[in-house]
Amino acid sequence: MKIIISESAILLFFSFLPQLIQKVFSKLLFNKSGANHSAGIFLHLLKNGRDHLPATCYANTLLEFELPADNKGGGKRKLREDEILDLCTEFIGASGHNTGIALEWIMAELVNHPRVQGRLAEELCLLGRIDGGRIDGDQEMTSLPYLRAVVMEGIRLHPPSPSFFRLVEKEFEVGGYAVPKGALVFFNAASMGVDERVWEDPLRFFPERFLAAGENAKRFLAAGENAKLMAFGRGRRMCAGSESAVFILGCFVAHLVREFEWSPAEGEQVDMSAKMEIFMPMKTPLRARIVRRTNKTI
Repeated sequence: MKIIISESAILLFFSFLPQLIQKVFSKLLFNKSGANHSAGIFLHLLKNGRDHLPATCYANTLLEFELPADNKGGGKRKLREDEILDLCTEFIGASGHNTGIALEWIMAELVNHPRVQGRLAEELCLLGRIDGGRIDGDQEMTSLPYLRAVVMEGIRLHPPSPSFFRLVEKEFEVGGYAVPKGALVFFNAASMGVDERVWEDPLRFFPERFLAAGENAKRFLAAGENAKLMAFGRGRRMCAGSESAVFILGCFVAHLVREFEWSPAEGEQVDMSAKMEIFMPMKTPLRARIVRRTNKTI
């Protein structure tokens, strides 16, 4: 438990410095010696871990995936090592940066909403009495509906990627406008998350909305016409790591709230304005006062 808390604190600290992290990793990835070292690590892990991972694991799919051969003779070929490295770097880099941004926003909302934080702490303390507070699988996450609702509400209000785009495969009409084939259509996920035609009192941080009428929070990530939460996109190109992101965020939020009580830094208010970039981090990094919880058996 101490190790998990320590790792959570480390990630929390670094997630508050997204620009610094980006610069450090950019130098590492684009430095020749650093890139060669990273390539060696990735490839070693992939090749030596494939026998211990399920066939459907992302790493194994990279090793088994085949593309049409480059020559005109037809046939297929495996991915080259540099292609595997590029995909691994993109997968880890994009997911890590977005998760750090989302975590900071969620903790900022909990600092500003002590009632929500208190209810979440009660749920986590109950889990602690049952099995020692372990949160290491989807079964445990489903037994923590309020935790999941807190994460989903944070993502709704503060999607790390505020917009995404899709390539139009065939011409269609929407709202009286003809959209030609080959056009790029941008979707404003941030605006969709606070659309008052879809969400009641949309600007309010209210995780209970995901628990209303007995609805399972997972429904809001499901594909389909009635899907409401657009932070991860939709359709065939929907983020493949959406459930993984919710689970990882849930784990970090759970340990941080179960172990510590969060409140605004003395004499300060949390600045909830966003910095408009490709991603959408907090304009002012979160500063908070944390006190270790002594009563974990509420």
